[in-house]
Amino acid sequence: AHDRAVCEGVWSLYEYTLSKSGAVPTLIEWDNQVPTWEVLESEMQQADKRLLPLTPRADRADPQTPAHCAGQ
Repeated sequence: AHDRAVCEGVWSLYEYTLSKSGAVPTLIEWDNQVPTWEVLESEMQQADKRLLPLTPRADRADPQTPAHCAGQ
C-alpha cells in the first residue's frame, strides 16, 4: 500500500535480490500517511545497511555518505 514501514519479509526479499544482482539503486516509496523525517531516515538506513556491503569502495564518496548517495 506504500503507507507503512517495510516489513521484515520484504527486507529478506531485498537481501536475496541484492545477492543476485549486486548493488543497485533502490527506492523506498511512501505515498500515503507520510511519516516524520526520522521514520523515513530509519527506513533509508535499513536499506543502506544491506546495500553498503555490496557497494564497491570506488563508488563511495566517504564512510559517512549513505549508500543511496554514493556515486552521485
